[in-house]
Amino acid sequence: MLQATDAERFRPLAPDPAHRHDVTVVGRSRDVLRPMVADALAAGIRPAIYGSGWTDLVDPSLVVADHVDNHDLPRIYASAGVVLNDHWDTMRTWGFISNRVFDVLACGTPVVSDAVPGLTDLFGDLVATWSNPDDMAVAVGSALALDRSRFAERARSLVVDGHTFAHRAGELERALVRFGLVRPRR
Repeated sequence: MLQATDAERFRPLAPDPAHRHDVTVVGRSRDVLRPMVADALAAGIRPAIYGSGWTDLVDPSLVVADHVDNHDLPRIYASAGVVLNDHWDTMRTWGFISNRVFDVLACGTPVVSDAVPGLTDLFGDLVATWSNPDDMAVAVGSALALDRSRFAERARSLVVDGHTFAHRAGELERALVRFGLVRPRR
């Protein structure tokens, strides 16, 4: 099943000046310079980074916080101009689209992601992709130039109409019934 989001929690919010950055990254480094950050830096983009393990890999002034409480994610995403996303190789191999994409779009914020199978089929032009630093620069520039209110309306609508946890729970229930693992509700 696809990832999903809690659309009541992840929603458009007024930007918080403490978290207002043109380009934001949220994620642990896992002690490697992740592609989204490496290509952003190579493109001359200085992302605001939230997450652990970055201070030895990038200019420490880029690291806004070493830890982000999950409660704060909607405000961080909604305050960003654009959020960068990438997928670990295992996610790509198994066809998992990062839940960050669903969460950020539910907040009405543009996402620039690496390409992963199914991403464009699912989100169309709502998620720009990159494969090298030049692509990253173009995708970020285009995302920052979007009409944010129109984008937010389209992005949120797509997520709310088909990609909430309630949608996934219904899919799971239907699959359990189809395979005879539970009886249908009456």
